[in-house]
Amino acid sequence: MKKNRIYPVLGMVTNALVAIVLIFLFMGASRTLTEGIIEKDFSLAVGERETIEFNLVQTGEIRAFAEWSPGKTELSLILFRPGQMNYIARTDGGSPAELVYEVTEGDTLRGSDWKLKVVNMANDKVTGHVQITYPIKADSLLQ
Repeated sequence: MKKNRIYPVLGMVTNALVAIVLIFLFMGASRTLTEGIIEKDFSLAVGERETIEFNLVQTGEIRAFAEWSPGKTELSLILFRPGQMNYIARTDGGSPAELVYEVTEGDTLRGSDWKLKVVNMANDKVTGHVQITYPIKADSLLQ
């Protein structure tokens, strides 16, 4: 009787296919996961602020999106870059609000400690939620 030689070949092909799929999945994940995300709930009385600090070393887009109630109450979203007392971007208004800033190479040379402040200078107490997305290096995800 002859030995059946097809099973060892199928095993090698299956292992090769699994390895290829894993390589593609890993490569796709390392390219697409390049955003840091911070989410935070807040409750602000009149004159209060919520400060959110984050570390950024990569050029790209910072996007802060906030929603709160009562929605007619005006809040400020204020972005500060490292080493600077004055804000670099600001938006004021009712809910929802969005602030977008494009981080340049010059910004990254100033340092990595960024801040977003949500400020309530209106006459109402508010409760809400803010989400910040910002660029991160893809290789920093592998650590």
